[in-house]
Amino acid sequence: AKVFHNASPAREFTAVRAYLDEHTGKEETEILRSYAAGLLCHYALDSAAHPFVYASVDYFLAKKILKAHSAVAHNAIEYGLDVEILFQKFRVRPHMFPPRYLFSEEPRLLEIQAGLMKHTLAQIAGVMVKRKKIIEAYRDTARVCRFFHDPHYRKRRVFHALERPVGANLAVSSLIYPKELPDGLDFANRQGREWVEGRQESFFEIYENAVQSAADLMAAFFAGRELSGLTLPNYKGITV
Repeated sequence: AKVFHNASPAREFTAVRAYLDEHTGKEETEILRSYAAGLLCHYALDSAAHPFVYASVDYFLAKKILKAHSAVAHNAIEYGLDVEILFQKFRVRPHMFPPRYLFSEEPRLLEIQAGLMKHTLAQIAGVMVKRKKIIEAYRDTARVCRFFHDPHYRKRRVFHALERPVGANLAVSSLIYPKELPDGLDFANRQGREWVEGRQESFFEIYENAVQSAADLMAAFFAGRELSGLTLPNYKGITV
């Protein structure tokens, strides 16, 4: 994850496209195309939303609305934004959404995904990872998500109660989706506060812009066009 998020997205997607080109016309082609589209959507939203999230972390910690380590506050805000966007756009409650819809256990699908990841990591970072290790990472991620799935809202309450006495506020509970956000907790910036100089967009506006960016990226990607003009240097949405 660190390699992907810090690498050049244009270089990354060029490597992904080269792998797809090698597998054109094979049984896994459509699966690979779908996975590539997911990577492009991930980048589009990450790069659009991260400046907002970083600014929100600073704001909510400075106002003492959140009392946690900055990395934990980052998680809490991102999970809160998931709650906001999924309910507002799709009337989905994330805490009720089964992890089985996010992670496949089908061995052939995992093999195909792992092949793409192995190739891409080697191309963008010279990192050689065995396919079985990548599959193991997918399965571990699915296992963790199943553990944190909390449709009855019991685990979050238990972890939240255990965190405060040991000074680890939100450390684990921030990784479990809340049913809804408390009244007055405006993670999405509905009130239009200026979160950096000259920017007052709500998260919903940022999301809509990211949807259009994802569509533009996918059109360019699948047409074989150059992507450097459509991407930033990294997933953080910050030019450094």
